[in-house]
Amino acid sequence: MSPLGNIGDSLSPLILVVDDHADHREVYSTTLRFSGFRTEEAENGAVAPEKAITFAPDAILLDHAMPVMDGREAARRLRGD
Repeated sequence: MSPLGNIGDSLSPLILVVDDHADHREVYSTTLRFSGFRTEEAENGAVAPEKAITFAPDAILLDHAMPVMDGREAARRLRGD
């Protein structure tokens, strides 16, 4: 998480950012927070379903090519839940 923290209030939509590159997650999350969204991050597709259950995001920004579990498989599992 950025030192900027979440700029949006608790009523702002929550976006789960899933990407295996920390710098990409940081750019996406920072941009989304400056746009008024709250964000949570996951470092790969295997962690994404757990984070989605824990945080119940309004939307998920999901990288396609990741190690451990790629974006397609993560999306399939997320849709199943």
